[in-house]
Amino acid sequence: MSDQNSNQDLTNKVNMYLDNALSNEDEMKLLNQMQDDPSFNALLTKEKSFRKLIKNNVPRRKVSDDFIKGIMRKINTD
Repeated sequence: MSDQNSNQDLTNKVNMYLDNALSNEDEMKLLNQMQDDPSFNALLTKEKSFRKLIKNNVPRRKVSDDFIKGIMRKINTD
């Protein structure tokens, strides 16, 4: 596997890990890989920092209660 594919695969795994989207087995494999690969820690730290930056600095629009209720009604009727 090329370095670019390997890096992309690791990035995808890190994102899935942070999204709690990995199976228990895959999570354990990834955590074991983390112990063997120092670049994993750097990537994980970078991604966590990026997510924190986005969460804290990107303004979120307020939506009205009527809008939320309309969505809930639509969900419940489908």
